[in-house]
Amino acid sequence: MIEGGSWEIAGIAQTAKFKVGVLQAPAGPAGNWTVANGLIDSINAHSPNQQAAWELEQWLGSPQSEQILGSGGYIWPGIGSLDPLFATYWKSHGVDVTAFENESKWSTVFWPVTPGMNQAQLDIANLLAPAYLSGKNVGAAVDAAAKQADNDLATAG
Repeated sequence: MIEGGSWEIAGIAQTAKFKVGVLQAPAGPAGNWTVANGLIDSINAHSPNQQAAWELEQWLGSPQSEQILGSGGYIWPGIGSLDPLFATYWKSHGVDVTAFENESKWSTVFWPVTPGMNQAQLDIANLLAPAYLSGKNVGAAVDAAAKQADNDLATAG
């Protein structure tokens, strides 16, 4: 089991040697919360072909592009009316992704943008990896990861 997002299903499903499924994340004491994680494309200010880059950016955000990406199961479209495309693709491949759609209706918080966050993420992943791989000492791994992440954030910048 891994914690991940809808953008990871294509890669996981292509390489997994087992049936892939999606579960809803558990609720905490304050209910269900998720992180608002916006992605963006940008144009390098030093690009030698600004016009072509701008045209690509416009196309990537277009309904045509979103339809191709959603109907191919690559990403959940950023255009609400195209949402069913992603779910339909994965349903036809035996994967129910409605948990991701449900999550989109939860309360949200913004992803922390703060000095030390990248190091904290790396340390969390490294300290939790043995627990993921073995299922042993999960409590100790979570405690160590939380302590190290707190330290990363407290001593950054």
